[in-house]
Amino acid sequence: AVYRGLLSQLTGRQRERILKLHQGERANAAALAGIGMLSRQNREQLKLWQPGREEPGKQLERCYHRTRRCMTEYMAHSAEAEFGMVFDGMAKREAEHCTLIAELLGEMQ
Repeated sequence: AVYRGLLSQLTGRQRERILKLHQGERANAAALAGIGMLSRQNREQLKLWQPGREEPGKQLERCYHRTRRCMTEYMAHSAEAEFGMVFDGMAKREAEHCTLIAELLGEMQ
């Protein structure tokens, strides 16, 4: 939701980075849904974080910390036999997202 909201506020290279973040998170959500289907688990509804009315920099700070926590969680599951490679790919995507967010924050100063 944060990335979708920031798409309308930013332009140029910053907007491109936000779009990449948004697309990556959608891909992660799809992968998690696919894992749920493949493992025959009930498909859980992902809990969406509703951003407040904070400035974009503050929203991105929160995204960075959430992204880092997700990356750590995905890395912990990357050794699993059945879906480890999927979690590994998602962990790498989240690491890239941390870099993109840090770059965005640096440009906003």
